[in-house]
Amino acid sequence: MRIVHLNYDDGLTGGATIAARRIFQAGILAGYDGLFVCRKQTAAEGTFPSLQHPDTAIGRAGLFVRRKVAYAALRPFCRQLASVNWVRSGISAFLNRLEPDIVHLHWVKADTISIEEVRLIRAPIVWSLHDLWPCLGLEAYPSDVPLHGTTALVDGWVRRRKAKIFLRPGMFPVGPSEWCADQAKRSGVFGAARICAIPYPVDTETFSPRVKSEARSRLGISPGSYLIAFGANNGTRWQIKGFDRLAAAVALLDAPTRQRTEIVVFGESGAPRDLHGARLSFAGRISDPDSLAWLYSAADVFALPSRQETFGQTKSEALSCGTPVIAFGQTACGEGIDHAINGWVAQADDIADYANGLRWGYSVALEPARQALVQRAARDSAISRFSMQSVSNQWSTWYRAVMSQG
Repeated sequence: MRIVHLNYDDGLTGGATIAARRIFQAGILAGYDGLFVCRKQTAAEGTFPSLQHPDTAIGRAGLFVRRKVAYAALRPFCRQLASVNWVRSGISAFLNRLEPDIVHLHWVKADTISIEEVRLIRAPIVWSLHDLWPCLGLEAYPSDVPLHGTTALVDGWVRRRKAKIFLRPGMFPVGPSEWCADQAKRSGVFGAARICAIPYPVDTETFSPRVKSEARSRLGISPGSYLIAFGANNGTRWQIKGFDRLAAAVALLDAPTRQRTEIVVFGESGAPRDLHGARLSFAGRISDPDSLAWLYSAADVFALPSRQETFGQTKSEALSCGTPVIAFGQTACGEGIDHAINGWVAQADDIADYANGLRWGYSVALEPARQALVQRAARDSAISRFSMQSVSNQWSTWYRAVMSQG
């Protein structure tokens, strides 16, 4: 069986692409013939087997139109990155020529494929919902604040196009979490399509526990500090990732705890500074999984204060390294965390309860025997739920089901 994956790029700069690469590798592990097609090749040569869609003059002209017209007109009015996907690139014909048994779509915004071209794909389609753009209009995540004016009209137009096209036979959306899959069902965009949840896989061999004292020595972190790790693209600046909520929770800790606390942010560079009496430092962008594993292992807890997540791969990576995760119980943030066992799930939007989670992590760090139990629970949960082998088996089952119905 040949599975052809389509994603905007093939690099390691975004969570969706990292997830797409991992899902592709899970399919290869399951024994499927796979091709990874992208519009933009960014991975270093020889590091990942991708195939770039050969751009045409029409495709290049469409890219120009999208950047200069659509994005320029909509960006001032949109809270998130808007994607109209109305420029045809010819990529559906290219995918059909590869003669796939299944086309597996991933992050295909930025006009990777137009909405109308999805209908032209002849093979059954599996669609990994790395965000909720396929179920919404312009934007990637639902919001309580409505759009207005021209942007609202365009948003409705985009959603109607999706509702018309994505009802095609042979469409099989997959959410990386139960929450995401439920949102897709509720949206109605996919009609009565069968929708399931399969978590993102993590390489539990690479993301494995390291000796904490050695990890801290490598990173220059005091052995006696209470270390909180936090990471996201653009670090503290991306509001959806909720660093402001972590900062507010740190402010609620007592003074002695804050003085022993150090917060390390990856995904952003900057000079160290004070944060309510705690030390805040920045590790910059880290794309090397081994380096990330050392950072996770050095931490006492990993903070996931996000407002919205369809999965949260930093969560599974941290758990795989034996590091408990502190998250809010909203969207998919808390899925995979067993409260007060391998982490802490705070009440939705409750900063005081998130501070309780930080206190719980601090108390665990003070008791070596208890910390060892929590670390083992974190590691075991990652292996059972998110290991490449476990997730590969789930994808194998799903692909077979698609072929039997598609």
